[in-house]
Amino acid sequence: VEMSAVSLKDNQGNLLGFAAILRDISKRKQIEKKLKDVLFEQEIINKTILRVSRLKEIDSICDILANAVHSLNKECYIGVSFINWDLKSIKMRSVRGLGEARDGILQKAFQYSKDLSIKLIDIKGNGTDIYTSGKLELIPGGLYTLCATILPKKVCKEIEINLNIEKTFYIGFSKNKNPIGGIIISVPKGEEISHPQAIETLANHVSALLLQREAEEKLKKSEKKYRKLYETMRDAYVKIDINGKILETNKEFRDMVGYTSEGIRETTYWDLTSDNTKHAEIKIFKEQLINKGYSEVYEKEFIKNNGRKIPVEVRISLLEDESGKPTGMWALCRDITERKKAKKDLLRSQKQYQEAYEKANFYKDLLAHDIANILNKIGMSVDYADLQKNEDNFHDIIEDLIESIKSHVKEAKELINRIRKISKIRKEDLNLITIDILTLLNKILKENSFFQREEVSVSIQQLTDNKDVIAGPFLRDVFENILLNALQHNESENPFVEIKIIDYDKNFLKFEFIDNARGIPDILKEKIFNPNYKSKYESSGMGIGLSLVNTIVNAYNGKIWVKDRVEGDYQKGSIFSMLLPKA
Repeated sequence: VEMSAVSLKDNQGNLLGFAAILRDISKRKQIEKKLKDVLFEQEIINKTILRVSRLKEIDSICDILANAVHSLNKECYIGVSFINWDLKSIKMRSVRGLGEARDGILQKAFQYSKDLSIKLIDIKGNGTDIYTSGKLELIPGGLYTLCATILPKKVCKEIEINLNIEKTFYIGFSKNKNPIGGIIISVPKGEEISHPQAIETLANHVSALLLQREAEEKLKKSEKKYRKLYETMRDAYVKIDINGKILETNKEFRDMVGYTSEGIRETTYWDLTSDNTKHAEIKIFKEQLINKGYSEVYEKEFIKNNGRKIPVEVRISLLEDESGKPTGMWALCRDITERKKAKKDLLRSQKQYQEAYEKANFYKDLLAHDIANILNKIGMSVDYADLQKNEDNFHDIIEDLIESIKSHVKEAKELINRIRKISKIRKEDLNLITIDILTLLNKILKENSFFQREEVSVSIQQLTDNKDVIAGPFLRDVFENILLNALQHNESENPFVEIKIIDYDKNFLKFEFIDNARGIPDILKEKIFNPNYKSKYESSGMGIGLSLVNTIVNAYNGKIWVKDRVEGDYQKGSIFSMLLPKA
């Protein structure tokens, strides 16, 4: 009670007694105690939330929470558990109140509490509501209910007896109604749980924070794993924003384009992209990246720091914000310089193989056909000599046959010589030199007796001041072969070949060999230059001659073709036209 009193006195000042007013202040004291408790709770809550908000590690947060709850319930045993996502179990993270355990069973209880780890699958069969309600719940069955099958029932009872535990309370943390841990409060006999609302407030605040920290730790681990992944992967990685600013790269990408970590930040994705492929890549962005969120693998060119362009293979994926708005993209790139070179080498090898195969077939057919024809002619001469051996003029016949055989042998030697020349012609092995065309043509006409015959006419018209070309030693065979074909296969009484030398353009001289021979039908005009083509001209050597000419002219970076001398009438002769590079 609260009392106020006054003294009572007579006129002379003598004390007569006291007068007192008494007031029952039980309610006020209750209010004051309640206010004190509220202030105490609020102080604990504020300090705890402030402290845990600064912490990162989950175990440290659980320690602070256990201390706070224990300060609210000094006589109780406190445990704080939280989920271990990797193990998919709820593990005891912090324990308070067992630190002064003296005998063996208390030590055992303390050790059990530290090692306690409850699988989520066990919880689901054990009444999940108490783990997820977010309220302080009295647990029927005590410790054994909470510990599920982890601790034997006998051990749980033994712990409760030795610790004098009468009741056990639990408030669970939850995420989407799934158990993720909570606070265990074991209350000894004769005690009551204090500050339940403050415990619930702390639990709810801290559980939200624990979830946030867990998410941050998982993100941190994920980012660390992700960063390690892209830093160590063989493919080059680049991440850019919507404007092409480079946000992230791995070492493989920086090495590929020749930039340092600092230097790469001063450039953009489009600065690194060659103009040769920029338009095509923008089209891929519009048609594939925006529509599908990713692209198929495509090729482009990057420009290295030293200015050199390199071919790369790229696949890109779109980056979006939470609203689905594009924010950039990331790309995996691979330098395919070596692959391109290997492909080019392979194509060159295939081409060389094809050419070698065609030549082998060509030589085989020559030996099977042309040489067989020559041997057949020689064989016929021998057979004829055998039939005539008893004739009186056998000696004269033999002399004629010997000349005929010599002619056939010469023909065979010329054929073999041509085959050797074709087999030696490889464009990359040629030693090209400057050749004076007039000097070469005049030398051919002078040294070959066939062109000296009276019935044969060969003339040269130089319609340009240029007379030098870039060619090689086989050019003589080209001119000689064309002239011989035009004159040997000529049935006119006065066979002729007119040679014109003309400026074709600034890079080439043009040569026209105009004859009055039997001509070449349109259907054969292209085929006669093909070594695989077989025609009636082969027996006379025309087939191999023109294939040899075509091979040599191509090797000298030139071109050869044929047309009618009189348009529309091939029987009036031909014009063999040839281009050769000017010196």
